[in-house]
Amino acid sequence: MVGGRPLHNEVLQAADLSASATGVRKGTSGVGKSFLLAGCLFIWSFGVTVFFSRESRTQDPEDGGTEIVGVTPTPAQKFPAPTAEILLKPSPTPPPQKKVVQVESRPAGARVLLENTFVGETPFQLENPGSGKTLWFQLSGYESLRIPLGEDGKIVVDLVPIQARVWLEIYPPESRLFLNGALKEIPKEGFWDLPVRSHELRVEAKGFETRTLRFTPAEAYERKIQVRLSPVAVPPAEASKQEEEVVEVSTVQGLEMVLPELPLEATLGSARGTAGRQSNELQINVKLTRAFRISKMEISNKQFRAFKPAHNSGRWKRVDLNGDSLPVSGVSWEEAVAYCNWLSGQEGLPPAYALKEGGWEFQEKPGTGYRLPTEAEWESVARMNPKQTLFGWGDEMPPPQATVNVAGKESAKFLTNHLQAYSDRFAGPAPVDQAGEGPLGLMGLYGNVCEWVQDGYSIPPVSSRVFENPLNTAAGQFHVMKGASWQDAGIGDLRIARRRYGKQAANDLGFRVARYVEAPSESVP
Repeated sequence: MVGGRPLHNEVLQAADLSASATGVRKGTSGVGKSFLLAGCLFIWSFGVTVFFSRESRTQDPEDGGTEIVGVTPTPAQKFPAPTAEILLKPSPTPPPQKKVVQVESRPAGARVLLENTFVGETPFQLENPGSGKTLWFQLSGYESLRIPLGEDGKIVVDLVPIQARVWLEIYPPESRLFLNGALKEIPKEGFWDLPVRSHELRVEAKGFETRTLRFTPAEAYERKIQVRLSPVAVPPAEASKQEEEVVEVSTVQGLEMVLPELPLEATLGSARGTAGRQSNELQINVKLTRAFRISKMEISNKQFRAFKPAHNSGRWKRVDLNGDSLPVSGVSWEEAVAYCNWLSGQEGLPPAYALKEGGWEFQEKPGTGYRLPTEAEWESVARMNPKQTLFGWGDEMPPPQATVNVAGKESAKFLTNHLQAYSDRFAGPAPVDQAGEGPLGLMGLYGNVCEWVQDGYSIPPVSSRVFENPLNTAAGQFHVMKGASWQDAGIGDLRIARRRYGKQAANDLGFRVARYVEAPSESVP
């Protein structure tokens, strides 16, 4: 109001105040809602703008602010649709390149190991051997040789023979000597230097019987070979017939009996420091002078069942032990002795054993009846060819292929310990005529089944004297067993000197028989 008069706006306000309350409320409400909706839309659009624009802000290096940049969309990458050819056709893989190395030795026949695995006998081809590895050549009578593998496709090595001296005493002096089939001069100095391997010597002289023997020179000492021919007392044709009859001596069951040449000398046991040596293998020197025969083969199941029809060697895991031609096993020492007495009775020979209270006893002066070989007989024969080596085949492992029946790779399914680089074709025992040939043609001497011998068990005496025809008559309950079996693979078990002992039967334990040629004289103890 100015000068007491209301202004125009005041009048209008008054007029408005006098209007109806309902009309005022309606007008005011419509305007407010419009402004409220417009404000919400503005805030929403501002927020969307800020949200999408923040992805394109980058730090301004000048003032630490942000710069808005445009985002260019990246078009989607397109891949060709897979075709049947792409899905089914594999990527070509080049075949591996095959490398063959020709391996030879002079002389041939050497066994070769790649690192420690047997791979063949020279000459042979070695496939994909790899480089940087070592080949090991082994041949009896020659120095072992190791050479690294290179890139050459052919390897030829010259093996150096191991020489040893052999002294000769030959009678009569005009004899002719054949060494391994070749005529040789009798050395004036009395000795030969020969490779350390088995040799055959034949001595002939007119009017004298021919002698043939096998020997192996020894590195440790000079061997002395004495050959004294006997005059021919009968016409040569008749003498040949008599000799043939002697060689073919056999049992009533057809088991051939072999006659070793005497005297037979050997050192039993093993020296201190020998690989695999046991404390019961003390060395003793023996000399056998009483003629005896020993069976060429081990007693078979068929032969033993002629004495004891109910015998069953059984099975071991999945290995058959009971075939007629297989060696008898699962027999005690007493059963083996009883078979010997039965066999003597079949041929009308005096029994070698007497059944007394407490068991079987060897006769005080045994005659020509069948018996078990003595330990001295068994080991002396086993050392004849080659003599004084660690194993029956030499000093190296593994044996030459199919030499003896021991635990080779055929036994891997049944035996944890086996020779992976050796094969003899048999997972269990071999037929007695296929068990590997030893000296004098004896089969299974170094394997197949371990064998009972006559002797009671005790530790040999420490002595430097030579024991003549020794026999351990110890009355204890244990007896000695000799030789390896088809279950053996360790160095200690495969050695000639090994001495097992016991009283119980076993599935890898059998026996062979022996007998004296003549009745005892008063001088024979």
